[in-house]
Amino acid sequence: WVAGCSADGCAAESEWIGSLFEESHAFQCIRIYQASKTMSGDPASPILRLERWGADARWETVRTFGTIEPVRSGRWSTLQVLSAEQKFTTEAAEWRLVSEDAVEKHWALAEVQFFDNPECVDKLQGTADASGEGVNRFVTSALDGRADTYWWSQE
Repeated sequence: WVAGCSADGCAAESEWIGSLFEESHAFQCIRIYQASKTMSGDPASPILRLERWGADARWETVRTFGTIEPVRSGRWSTLQVLSAEQKFTTEAAEWRLVSEDAVEKHWALAEVQFFDNPECVDKLQGTADASGEGVNRFVTSALDGRADTYWWSQE
């Protein structure tokens, strides 16, 4: 996935990718693969915010990643979401990752996977959703199990 932003890049908190699930889940692990730096810029977001659609009909922050050490690009990152005592307090059917920082040119995402266990096994299947998608860069590319396909938001 690559965000479709202006020539100046993506504004902070403007781009997101997520999934809608048939049943509510409380995630304990997320795996994400962001694109590597290139000569044309860095398409990765160093800080990501995990949000769920709450009972009061608004997005609620569950956890922010990358505030101590940036979320890696060019390889898989495993993000531990919830502790055992938090697991049953944050269930929701709709979840998303938000790029909390501004990103040079475009935010590019190859894969995102959601798991309800800390071992990151048996990924959950949901319906992909995002802030938009570009020509031939469908949101489903970020959930197809392939790190060689990318999704772009609107251009």
